[in-house]
Amino acid sequence: MLNTATFEKDILRKSYKNYVETNSLTSIYTFKTEPEIQGAVRNAIKSLCDDGYIETSKMGLGMVYVTLTPYGLSSLEDN
Repeated sequence: MLNTATFEKDILRKSYKNYVETNSLTSIYTFKTEPEIQGAVRNAIKSLCDDGYIETSKMGLGMVYVTLTPYGLSSLEDN
């Protein structure tokens, strides 16, 4: 079983990197389409949404639109 926390960190890291480079809070997170990876990514996204770090607007096979919330952005800027 894959570690959901690893995907949470990766999603936040890539989202923040996109924000720094483009000044956009919304980015596209891509991932492999193997069922085990999809499940871990979905769990990570659900956890991050539940905790208020991100919102999602669209999810497809191997990709999801991720928007950093003000709370998520300030948490990342503090670290």
